[in-house]
Amino acid sequence: MVRWRLAVTLFFIFTVATAGCVVNGDIGTAIEKWNKVADKTQEIRSLEEQFVKTVNVDTVAIDSETSKDTPNFEKILPIL
Repeated sequence: MVRWRLAVTLFFIFTVATAGCVVNGDIGTAIEKWNKVADKTQEIRSLEEQFVKTVNVDTVAIDSETSKDTPNFEKILPIL
């Protein structure tokens, strides 16, 4: 889902940048807009990496909490 949104966002940015460059016809403008697209792409990638790290940390925290609440039947069964 995140990658699909990323692809759509990049396509939209590329389309807008291309349309702006065609209208202006200036190479300097095209390079400047392309650099903006590259900066946004890098920003989106870093946010995605940060999101994945946060989800992984949350998953580990949740798993450790649920393991505390779950009884260990291997220790209980011999006692019974």
